[in-house]
Amino acid sequence: MNADAEFSFALSRETSIPDLIDAAESAGWRFDDDGHLAYVTDADLFDWFTAAQNAREDVIHELESVRAQGKACGFIMTHHDGDAGCIFIVTDSGTSLIVTPNKNTVPREGLERFADGEWYLGRLLPIFSGLPLVAYSHSQDLT
Repeated sequence: MNADAEFSFALSRETSIPDLIDAAESAGWRFDDDGHLAYVTDADLFDWFTAAQNAREDVIHELESVRAQGKACGFIMTHHDGDAGCIFIVTDSGTSLIVTPNKNTVPREGLERFADGEWYLGRLLPIFSGLPLVAYSHSQDLT
């Protein structure tokens, strides 16, 4: 049995991709997925792209352009503490952020993997210290 975890964050105003990435980097995250930039800009959030680190500004500009049109987009960030990564999906023109952990699981009886929600929450909440966070939730699907 697997567990799929998700954190949802609601913001009181639209927040740009550069502001989100800057806030995350200030909180110990880096826009990096095994040495590359991984991101998605299509409506179904299915066709992911990778780019070299030197294309960072172009990728952020592309993500911001998609967000400004009111479309969902996403990117992968990795935390410096333990190399645990997350998929960050921005929706509703930047008033909603969905974060899905893809590493740092802990063993639980009867489960192959269980996301360490407390560990992630402790590293995600500092992202919002300067952003207009109004609510968050965390869930894990155990099916």
